[in-house]
Amino acid sequence: MDQSEHADRQPPWWYGIPPVALFLMVYAVSAIFIFTMGSESGIAWASGGVVIGLAAAVVHGAAQAAYDRRHR
Repeated sequence: MDQSEHADRQPPWWYGIPPVALFLMVYAVSAIFIFTMGSESGIAWASGGVVIGLAAAVVHGAAQAAYDRRHR
């Protein structure tokens, strides 16, 4: 595949989100959801938010790697 055909292609909007920012956004939203819908225990919402935030960061990194393999 010729790399010049992809030279003008812009990466998707989600590609530029830093992993730390993604983790913090997902952590906050999921922790609030767990706190209001499930448990009011601080350990439950904090640990649940961390697990979901890290999972989102891993999926984001995998998506970036897949994009890089296809387009670069």
